[in-house]
Amino acid sequence: MRFLASLFVLFFVICASAAEQRTTLYEAAQDYVHLVLEIGAHEKGYVDAYFGPPEWRIEAEAHPRNISELKAEADRIESTLSAMDASAQQPMERRRNAWLKASVRVHGLAST
Repeated sequence: MRFLASLFVLFFVICASAAEQRTTLYEAAQDYVHLVLEIGAHEKGYVDAYFGPPEWRIEAEAHPRNISELKAEADRIESTLSAMDASAQQPMERRRNAWLKASVRVHGLAST
């Protein structure tokens, strides 16, 4: 029985660890797009063009978070990007990470 309990705990530790490491540059970029679309739901004309999945825009307009939640989301995305190991990234990924961090910072300020 202890063995099963130990396996159970180990399983959850591995799952939690995998969930923490699951955030990739691609996922951070998706979070950024959602953030900007939701800011656009509060400020008409904020997003001048969008060519992504239509359901993302529909969802953002239907259920935008409030401004303080958007600021917290911008901070979370920026922290996630900063925590990524730049030495493990290719040069293009490092540039994309830097661009996303700067953009999230600007949009985080815009949401205040």
